[in-house]
Amino acid sequence: MGDEQRTPNGGDTFNSAALAEAVRERLLAARGLNAPTFAADTDPLPEPGAGQIWRARWEKTATAVLLLTNPDNDHVRVAVVTFDSDLADSNATVTSADETTIGIPAVLWLDIAQTIPLATLDAHLGDIRTPAPQHQLAADELRHFQETATKRIDDGVMRASVIDDLHALATAHWVPETGGDITQLLAGIRNSALADAIDVTPADALQIKRGQRPLQPDEATKLAPLTGHPVEELVAAANPLPAVVIELFNTPAVRARISKLAKATGADETVTRRNCAYGVYAAAARATGQTPDNERDQWRRRINQYFDTHLPEDN
Repeated sequence: MGDEQRTPNGGDTFNSAALAEAVRERLLAARGLNAPTFAADTDPLPEPGAGQIWRARWEKTATAVLLLTNPDNDHVRVAVVTFDSDLADSNATVTSADETTIGIPAVLWLDIAQTIPLATLDAHLGDIRTPAPQHQLAADELRHFQETATKRIDDGVMRASVIDDLHALATAHWVPETGGDITQLLAGIRNSALADAIDVTPADALQIKRGQRPLQPDEATKLAPLTGHPVEELVAAANPLPAVVIELFNTPAVRARISKLAKATGADETVTRRNCAYGVYAAAARATGQTPDNERDQWRRRINQYFDTHLPEDN
């Protein structure tokens, strides 16, 4: 039996369980010790575009991805990038260290590309050194990557892990479903009781009851015991977030500030993103006295003002 097929336990019998565990250990090491370092937090994040390599992160899943297209409708098509060529299988593409700006060999899992939400992009790692067309990387522009000889010890475990990561990223979601009638759900609550429960003015409470002002998730948590309705139902019945607010909260630049606030407060990042989005929307509604219909630049300013107010000074 050759080196490439030697049993992990040193015996003559092929032990698939031991082999899988050996690959998992190397996978964890590759994701940790051999992963590229990120740019400093103070460096401005570029607009995501084809040919860039980003870290995609959602809850417990984190992996590097190559953007194969420019973002479209808050989604982008990607291929996973890993950094241990020994774990590549026969269908993966291995680059040399000088074929990306990261400076270490990279494995591109191009044959199992997936479309994922833009909201999962977390940090810009570098770029691929190939001419990036306007919309997507053409197949013939990737052919110059020559597969290097590797001691591939398994053709299944790493690929399965990549597929699992892509599935977790593809199903990432933070915007609550909408539906129901908030006026009906709050019909049995006095205006004064509503105002006291969530610490808002009577005018704000009246707007909430009329469906003219969004109900934030933390407010819904306080109201749930009074109404007898679950938090999710109350939030779903509130005014939906404007599309432009969702779009901006999906961008890596806004996510960077969300991450800092979540870290500073010890809160879950997805919950923080949702609360901040509703917080910005509610602040705009209070300022205008109605459901705001601002332009993109106005919303961007409101978002920046919100984080400037809520982030600790050293963040």
